[in-house]
Amino acid sequence: MRQDRARELVAGFVAQPSRGGWLSHEQTAELFGCYGVPLAVSTVVATEQAAIAAAARFDGPVTLRADAPGLLRIGDARDMLTARHGPDEVRREFGSLQETFGSRLVGVIVQPVVTGGVEVAISVLHEQVAGPLVLFSVDGAGGDALTDRAARLAPLTDADAEDLMRSVRAAPRLLGLSDAKSADLPALRDMLLRVSRMVEDLPAIAELELSPIIARPDNVQAVDGRVRIQAAEPIDVHLRRLP
Repeated sequence: MRQDRARELVAGFVAQPSRGGWLSHEQTAELFGCYGVPLAVSTVVATEQAAIAAAARFDGPVTLRADAPGLLRIGDARDMLTARHGPDEVRREFGSLQETFGSRLVGVIVQPVVTGGVEVAISVLHEQVAGPLVLFSVDGAGGDALTDRAARLAPLTDADAEDLMRSVRAAPRLLGLSDAKSADLPALRDMLLRVSRMVEDLPAIAELELSPIIARPDNVQAVDGRVRIQAAEPIDVHLRRLP
């Protein structure tokens, strides 16, 4: 892990006049990389032609996603357009994102489609009194991941991370209790612990989300992430001891 570089990145962001906000896609990828949580390969482009060229280099179906600060949730239908094939489709969908987001669009993220496995999400909310809360959800078939999730206070222990994975209703899909093989649970547990360590080290993280994460039998791949930074305010330690 490269905690010093992560602290430097966050400190530089907080020092800006805005005193925080949503990290760019590049900053987000670097921050997660400092903690050994690499995001899936992608390219951020500013023009239609650059998007077409990037898609051609990936040699297969790609997703186009908006790089726009402050998106409420990853996976919003307006934010991601999947399985595009060929320059005509890429051109059309690039224009669609421009029309939808207008001046908010910082760039367009082009990346290969990641298939297979179970889609899960890891997120963090910083509660003023309790501190950082790590949430875990599984995108269950026909269910709403927002209502099927488990939470634990950071810092997580190994047992906490294990409980998070097993506490959601859709856990059988991860555990291989249906026809599918079990997901790579050690790798998923490791990712939970790394995220927990990140928010413990960096109290300026106000919100964080990794979604979707594709959990397969052979590996776990984080497709995208969002991080919101704000200047940390001191918390009365006695408040955290209230019953």
